[in-house]
Amino acid sequence: MQQVLHGKRLLVFQEMLNDLGYPDDKLVQDICKGFQLSGWLQKSGVFPPAFKRPVHDMATAKKIAKGVNHGICKQVAEPPDDALSDEVWRQTEEELDKGWTWLDKNCDVKTKQLAKRLGCNKGRKCD
Repeated sequence: MQQVLHGKRLLVFQEMLNDLGYPDDKLVQDICKGFQLSGWLQKSGVFPPAFKRPVHDMATAKKIAKGVNHGICKQVAEPPDDALSDEVWRQTEEELDKGWTWLDKNCDVKTKQLAKRLGCNKGRKCD
């Protein structure tokens, strides 16, 4: 977290949000400690509350990870759009250089859960 948040002026950001009366008074605190990747989210006061149960609990997600990972590997093995894939990879390398993410060279797909990184063409811009 220190590497990602280094140089961010979060106290100033918090003061700006307070001045604006931004409803999520815990946003900067959540940024500082990191957002949960699983489990229930706290109400932010920004988005309408919606009750949606997770599709799987963690135990089930771990049990089905091997099959899900296999499917993801098959889907990304032959990308349909080379230019878009190249741009997504370029942006990923940029994030690696900035220290925003890291490359797990020893990733064991039998014990980790994979996720696809998708690019989306928006005119001349790729997000």
